Amino acid sequence: MQAKKQHTYCMVCGKEKTGISVKEDYVIDIIRWFKKTVLRSESHNLLVVCKEDYPVYKKYRKRFVSRQRIYIVLGVLFVIFGMIISPFITTLLYMLALLLFLYLLSLINYVPALDLMKYKEGKKTVGKKKDAL
Repeated sequence: MQAKKQHTYCMVCGKEKTGISVKEDYVIDIIRWFKKTVLRSESHNLLVVCKEDYPVYKKYRKRFVSRQRIYIVLGVLFVIFGMIISPFITTLLYMLALLLFLYLLSLINYVPALDLMKYKEGKKTVGKKKDAL
Protein backbone atom coordinates (compact mmCIF):
# COMPACT_ATOMS: atom_id res chain seq x y z
CA MET A 1 0.00 0.00 0.00
CA GLN A 2 1.36 3.38 -0.99
CA ALA A 3 1.83 5.99 1.74
CA LYS A 4 -0.16 9.15 1.28
CA LYS A 5 1.79 12.35 0.80
CA GLN A 6 1.34 14.80 3.64
CA HIS A 7 0.47 18.32 2.59
CA THR A 8 1.29 21.29 4.80
CA TYR A 9 -1.41 23.93 5.13
CA CYS A 10 -1.19 27.24 6.93
CA MET A 11 -3.83 27.25 9.64
CA VAL A 12 -4.37 31.02 9.30
CA CYS A 13 -4.74 31.53 5.55
CA GLY A 14 -5.60 27.94 4.58
CA LYS A 15 -3.16 27.81 1.67
CA GLU A 16 -0.63 25.07 1.07
CA LYS A 17 2.56 26.64 2.39
CA THR A 18 5.61 25.89 4.48
CA GLY A 19 6.18 27.22 7.95
CA ILE A 20 6.47 26.42 11.64
CA SER A 21 4.54 23.27 12.52
CA VAL A 22 1.67 23.28 14.98
CA LYS A 23 2.04 21.25 18.18
CA GLU A 24 -0.10 18.11 18.20
CA ASP A 25 -2.05 18.31 21.46
CA TYR A 26 -5.14 16.66 22.86
CA VAL A 27 -7.59 18.94 21.04
CA ILE A 28 -6.04 18.23 17.64
CA ASP A 29 -5.86 14.52 18.52
CA ILE A 30 -9.59 14.51 19.33
CA ILE A 31 -10.42 16.30 16.08
CA ARG A 32 -8.27 13.87 14.07
CA TRP A 33 -9.85 10.89 15.88
CA PHE A 34 -13.35 12.25 15.15
CA LYS A 35 -12.54 12.77 11.48
CA LYS A 36 -11.00 9.31 11.19
CA THR A 37 -13.57 7.23 13.06
CA VAL A 38 -16.85 9.12 12.72
CA LEU A 39 -16.54 11.04 9.47
CA ARG A 40 -14.08 8.60 7.84
CA SER A 41 -12.38 11.49 6.05
CA GLU A 42 -8.88 11.66 7.48
CA SER A 43 -6.76 13.86 5.22
CA HIS A 44 -3.22 13.38 6.65
CA ASN A 45 -2.46 17.11 6.46
CA LEU A 46 0.08 18.89 8.63
CA LEU A 47 -0.83 22.26 10.07
CA VAL A 48 1.76 25.02 9.94
CA VAL A 49 1.88 28.79 10.31
CA CYS A 50 3.55 30.51 7.38
CA LYS A 51 5.93 33.44 7.68
CA GLU A 52 3.43 35.96 6.33
CA ASP A 53 0.69 34.99 8.80
CA TYR A 54 2.84 34.66 11.93
CA PRO A 55 1.89 38.13 13.32
CA VAL A 56 -1.80 37.34 12.81
CA TYR A 57 -1.31 33.94 14.48
CA LYS A 58 0.34 35.58 17.52
CA LYS A 59 -2.65 37.92 17.90
CA TYR A 60 -5.15 35.02 17.65
CA ARG A 61 -3.15 32.86 20.08
CA LYS A 62 -2.86 35.68 22.63
CA ARG A 63 -6.61 36.31 22.44
CA PHE A 64 -7.36 32.58 22.86
CA VAL A 65 -5.09 32.21 25.91
CA SER A 66 -6.53 35.30 27.62
CA ARG A 67 -10.12 34.18 27.01
CA GLN A 68 -9.34 30.68 28.24
CA ARG A 69 -7.90 32.09 31.47
CA ILE A 70 -10.97 34.28 31.96
CA TYR A 71 -13.34 31.34 31.47
CA ILE A 72 -11.38 29.15 33.90
CA VAL A 73 -11.16 31.89 36.55
CA LEU A 74 -14.90 32.50 36.24
CA GLY A 75 -15.56 28.78 36.59
CA VAL A 76 -13.38 28.50 39.69
CA LEU A 77 -15.11 31.55 41.21
CA PHE A 78 -18.51 29.97 40.53
CA VAL A 79 -17.37 26.77 42.27
CA ILE A 80 -16.07 28.69 45.30
CA PHE A 81 -19.15 30.93 45.64
CA GLY A 82 -21.47 28.00 45.01
CA MET A 83 -19.87 26.03 47.82
CA ILE A 84 -20.02 29.04 50.15
CA ILE A 85 -23.72 29.62 49.46
CA SER A 86 -24.78 25.97 49.48
CA PRO A 87 -22.18 23.50 50.83
CA PHE A 88 -23.74 20.30 49.51
CA ILE A 89 -22.27 17.64 47.25
CA THR A 90 -24.91 18.27 44.58
CA THR A 91 -23.91 21.91 44.44
CA LEU A 92 -20.28 20.89 44.00
CA LEU A 93 -21.25 18.55 41.15
CA TYR A 94 -23.29 21.27 39.44
CA MET A 95 -20.49 23.80 39.85
CA LEU A 96 -17.90 21.36 38.47
CA ALA A 97 -20.19 20.71 35.50
CA LEU A 98 -20.40 24.48 35.01
CA LEU A 99 -16.59 24.71 35.20
CA LEU A 100 -16.29 22.00 32.54
CA PHE A 101 -18.86 23.79 30.38
CA LEU A 102 -16.95 27.08 30.64
CA TYR A 103 -13.71 25.31 29.73
CA LEU A 104 -15.36 23.79 26.66
CA LEU A 105 -16.66 27.24 25.74
CA SER A 106 -13.09 28.51 25.81
CA LEU A 107 -12.19 25.94 23.16
CA ILE A 108 -14.58 27.46 20.61
CA ASN A 109 -11.87 29.88 19.50
CA TYR A 110 -9.09 27.30 19.87
CA VAL A 111 -5.68 28.25 18.47
CA PRO A 112 -3.02 25.58 19.00
CA ALA A 113 0.51 26.34 20.10
CA LEU A 114 3.44 26.10 17.71
CA ASP A 115 6.01 23.33 18.02
CA LEU A 116 8.93 25.63 18.68
CA MET A 117 11.18 22.81 19.92
CA LYS A 118 11.33 21.38 16.39
CA TYR A 119 11.92 24.88 15.08
CA LYS A 120 14.84 25.49 17.46
CA GLU A 121 16.38 22.05 16.83
CA GLY A 122 17.01 22.88 13.19
CA LYS A 123 13.81 21.76 11.50
CA LYS A 124 13.00 25.40 10.86
CA THR A 125 10.15 24.73 8.46
CA VAL A 126 7.91 21.90 7.51
CA GLY A 127 7.13 21.39 3.88
CA LYS A 128 8.84 21.52 0.52
CA LYS A 129 11.00 24.63 0.84
CA LYS A 130 13.37 24.95 3.76
CA ASP A 131 14.02 28.67 3.26
CA ALA A 132 10.50 29.86 4.03
CA LEU A 133 11.30 31.21 7.50
